Amino acid sequence: MRKRLRLGLDFENDLMMTLTDSDTRHLLRRAAFGGLDSEVEELIGKSRGQAVALAVSQAGYTSHLDVPHADAPENNLHSQRKAMQRWWLDVMASTPAPLVEKLVYFWHSHFACTADRVRDWRNMRDQHAQFREYGLGPFEPLLEAISFGAAMLIDLDNASNVAGFEQENFARELMELYTIGNGMFSEAEVTAMARAWTGHNLKNGAQPPRYQFQPHLHDESDKTLFGITANWDAPQTISELVNGVRKDQTAWFLATKLWREFGDPAWASAELITHLADVWKAHNSTAWDVLEALFLRDEFWAPERRYSVVKQPIAWVVEMERRTGVRNSESRLEDRLKVMGHQPFLPPSVAGWGHNEEWLSSTALLSRARLARVMSPEVQETGIFEGISSDNTNSAIERILTFFGVPDASTQTREALELWHISAGDSMTDHYTEREAFRVGALLPEVNLA
Repeated sequence: MRKRLRLGLDFENDLMMTLTDSDTRHLLRRAAFGGLDSEVEELIGKSRGQAVALAVSQAGYTSHLDVPHADAPENNLHSQRKAMQRWWLDVMASTPAPLVEKLVYFWHSHFACTADRVRDWRNMRDQHAQFREYGLGPFEPLLEAISFGAAMLIDLDNASNVAGFEQENFARELMELYTIGNGMFSEAEVTAMARAWTGHNLKNGAQPPRYQFQPHLHDESDKTLFGITANWDAPQTISELVNGVRKDQTAWFLATKLWREFGDPAWASAELITHLADVWKAHNSTAWDVLEALFLRDEFWAPERRYSVVKQPIAWVVEMERRTGVRNSESRLEDRLKVMGHQPFLPPSVAGWGHNEEWLSSTALLSRARLARVMSPEVQETGIFEGISSDNTNSAIERILTFFGVPDASTQTREALELWHISAGDSMTDHYTEREAFRVGALLPEVNLA
């Protein structure tokens, strides 16, 4: 049984606030891949507390989802990656538990390993399965599973970290990117951490590569970490970072990253992060409980949070597939996601993917337009916008906005659609107008924001 948050009187009153249509769609843009009409209808009119409880009721789903078996060797890495990308996007587009998939993606970006460095696709597949197995629970088992996994050992070079020839890449990122954050440790601690992780390598000759502790390659001498001098070994460092002397810094760092991903990457207050960090510590460092607390905060529901986040390309693609029922081919996804700069299993750096400004390049936006254009003939076949050229302009506008789930579109967006529909009536055939209705709608500002 999960422990419930302790609520004050004012907070209890906030929980009883009834969700409007706009509120419901805001929650579904963040906790799901946009809200389809059926999903909106399920939540609208419910209290804030009831809606959030439904959003976080998905816990447990991920453990029953089988990740495709990968048995191809190194020379088939490219085709394995494309197939895995298509599989994961299919899961995102069809899942009854979208928040689970969003958290799995969060961990994939947090522990950013790239297939190009890991090389053996079986190790990438295993790491993805670990995000599903451990990602909704306490952080320490997840951190331990990923850190000792072959994908991470290879990607950040701990596979070659041996006493006397220490390799510091993983030791640094374990603290800077995965737990306490930049500026919270010294260079001497990086060296000590690397020594603690010596000998935690790979089994010689194993295919696929897998972890094995090599005791004769481990530094058995004393090391000073976090102000403690001892014969540190790798598992002890994880325990101290998550639940020991550095638990406050880790809680703050992870709470901040979760808020940036699901709340607002451009704004946070110290009081807000302190609250989320306290939830992290009180609930055994479980991200799922932090998400529940995050969605219940007044700051999440504030007007300035609405449409304040640029949808990452994967989220946008998934939403387009969910709304239209049109499934992009592996080759189409490969081409477009590559140009957009957002290919699963190929993060741009060890820091993962960023937010907002990272997705506002002219190349990335043009690629969305091209994918929408390529999808438009298949969307037209569904009949979604059949006869829209014969609609009066106001009806056509409402039809587009309703389909894309943005009835609260801005005046500027409505004016742009009005100009488009009038122009289409003067210069386009009915056949082409139906195709363009999807393309224009897919590129509206509100459809590209969350």
